[in-house]
Amino acid sequence: MKTAIQEVHWMFSATMDAHSFKRYGPAGWRSAIRAIKAEVKDDRHVEAFLRSKHMRWASDASDRPHGSETGDTIRSYIAEHPECVGKAELDALTY
Repeated sequence: MKTAIQEVHWMFSATMDAHSFKRYGPAGWRSAIRAIKAEVKDDRHVEAFLRSKHMRWASDASDRPHGSETGDTIRSYIAEHPECVGKAELDALTY
């Protein structure tokens, strides 16, 4: 069984090629992974979310400079759009 740190590291390595990675930077991407994992339990859905339009939309809605988004960006976006972590949306992202 992986520790939480190992899970974040694994997901980071698996998704650092995602389109929105540069908007977050390495530290922000790790923070975003932790924020998403707090809401989404299935790693397949976490990866799909990280690769989805939601990461871009969350960044677009933020006041932070490009390259410095964080988990707070994602938490705010999820609070405004809770349907984005609903089962139907997550399933749609993975199929």
